[in-house]
Amino acid sequence: MNDTPSRFRGKSVFRDVLLWWVVVMVLTGCFFWGLRALSPWILEEDQEQSHWKLYATALGKINEWDHSRWSPDQEKRKRLLDEASEYLGRACRMRPDSKNYLWLWGVTLYNRALMENPPDQVKLEKALGKIEQVWNMSGETSSKAGRLLAKEFLREKRYSESKKILRRLLRLSPENPETYDILYELEIEERELRQAVKVLDLKASKSLLSPDDRKNLGRLLLRLGDYERARKTFETSVRDGIGGAQEQLLWGIALLGVGNLKEGIHRLHLYNQTLAPGENWPAAETLGLDRFPSELFPVVAYSCLEGRP
Repeated sequence: MNDTPSRFRGKSVFRDVLLWWVVVMVLTGCFFWGLRALSPWILEEDQEQSHWKLYATALGKINEWDHSRWSPDQEKRKRLLDEASEYLGRACRMRPDSKNYLWLWGVTLYNRALMENPPDQVKLEKALGKIEQVWNMSGETSSKAGRLLAKEFLREKRYSESKKILRRLLRLSPENPETYDILYELEIEERELRQAVKVLDLKASKSLLSPDDRKNLGRLLLRLGDYERARKTFETSVRDGIGGAQEQLLWGIALLGVGNLKEGIHRLHLYNQTLAPGENWPAAETLGLDRFPSELFPVVAYSCLEGRP
């Protein structure tokens, strides 16, 4: 009677072992199947971490370069940018679709090229190639690339190329004041004074005109002989407390231009009161003018050109 329960217990243990063996095999199979299915994602995550590390290392080098701008060891600063460029190049090769990596790489190469005197043309062309790639993409980063390209082309006197980029930028981001500033500088370099006025007028229509812009606008209008608009511009600056003594002087000249001799002479005398004894008027070029429009001055006002009456 005792033998039957013993055999029964033996079969029960065998079944339990077999069941556990099957469960272990199934779980092991699931584990390896899951590992195989997830391995591309795991590898991609590892890659993500590695290019982020390269990017972070490059940023550290660039920050050190920027913070050591007054350092006498310029060779060390060059090495920092060279190392940053190498890290960013590797990051870009891992993530060729990353616009931010490409932009930072191009800017780093650009800054490195400008550290040589004269600028290293080989490095500069390479940098501009990267920046131009970003410019041909879309988004805010591409607008930054466009402005840098426009400034560089302006520096190289490649005016038509710079203007082409700036016109496109005005369509893409019309609220960015820097685009107008570059275009204004370009028109001034080409001595297109009326076009420069149009740029400032367009900037004003976007409520982007700065106090310095208003001063420049008044001077341009005087140079062009548009005395009425110049008068209004300088009057607004002085009454808003923006213009200094020179604006008072230029306002007086504009008043003479529109035939208001009494008020014009009054403004000139107010300016004279700010001069030290024996001090003469500044040169026309110092005021941003080509010349003084002396043909507008009556005898009393004209005497101010030679000194205080």
